[in-house]
Amino acid sequence: MGDGTIAKQKRHYNPYLQVIMIKQEYLNYLYKIFGKFSNGVKFWKSAKEAAEEASKTGFSENAQEINYEDQYIFRTISHPELERFNEWYSSGEKTFPKNIKLTPTVLKHWYCCDGYFDNSSNQRITISVANEVENKDKLLKMFRESGLPSPKFRKCRRKDGYVGCRLEFLKSDSLKIWEYMGDPLPGFEYKWPGRFINTKE
Repeated sequence: MGDGTIAKQKRHYNPYLQVIMIKQEYLNYLYKIFGKFSNGVKFWKSAKEAAEEASKTGFSENAQEINYEDQYIFRTISHPELERFNEWYSSGEKTFPKNIKLTPTVLKHWYCCDGYFDNSSNQRITISVANEVENKDKLLKMFRESGLPSPKFRKCRRKDGYVGCRLEFLKSDSLKIWEYMGDPLPGFEYKWPGRFINTKE
């Protein structure tokens, strides 16, 4: 879930997990968790290169370096245990299986990678679920079976015709979600209201 991807260098090698993002603190946190099963955290792409790629691919034709940041990559070693995640890609895109339980840890990593904190008076959570447009029932069931508030499932269409979707929580339900997840992960403190951040550390 989130920014993680299962990949292979060559067909006969075992798969590995990689995460590419701008939050180096979070990737260092993953490195500490995986330890000897990790290849560490490395520089991946400069802000200038990211802007040029966005412009070239059409993601943002007028992309400017000032609006981008350097990117870093975390990778595990190749390992046969990761083969079990191949089913996530059976449709050609990464989609979630039906049996995921949204524990505080699972939901926290998902929210950090794909979530947005509306820091206005609304103080609410939104989570992007771009590849789950046709899976409304599955997503709502995940929250319901975990005893969590159900979000509103909202489809959104871009000017270029692309259809994505997001999960939107009420303010009161967002407070319950933050309480359920606990303290924020390194680099993502800004996605939590101040009252939920442990300031004793």
